Amino acid sequence: MNQQSDYDVPNKTRKECCEAAFEYLNPCGNEAATTGGTIARWNREFRTINKFLHPNPIVRNGKCPEPSIFEHFPESKDAIKRFANANLANLMTELLRDFIITKLLPGLLKSIAIHDESKELLDFYKEKPRGLIKINYSNVQ
Repeated sequence: MNQQSDYDVPNKTRKECCEAAFEYLNPCGNEAATTGGTIARWNREFRTINKFLHPNPIVRNGKCPEPSIFEHFPESKDAIKRFANANLANLMTELLRDFIITKLLPGLLKSIAIHDESKELLDFYKEKPRGLIKINYSNVQ
């Protein structure tokens, strides 16, 4: 970063340059930079590895984000894999979504205790399955 690029303020520090960049970029729609410190960190990372890192830390570390249902019900991942492998010829997101809502979630509901915390989570997924739509084959491998 060229600290002398702003000729009217020759003694500008790196921190002040990053804050000015943040103030300039934020109105332009850059919501990833929340402070000048974020831009300073990006600068350090870029100088170290000669590329920008992905803003999502899960993706940055090489992990595919998984739906939270897999965290609470790891057996559901295997059930979805079996279903997907059995229906490869006509597998579509609608078919997988239908399987999850009509078969997987009710099956999981039957297998847990009535007053379990997991039951509340399953009821939520059954009523609002939006978080389940993001399941793709790379998530369940």
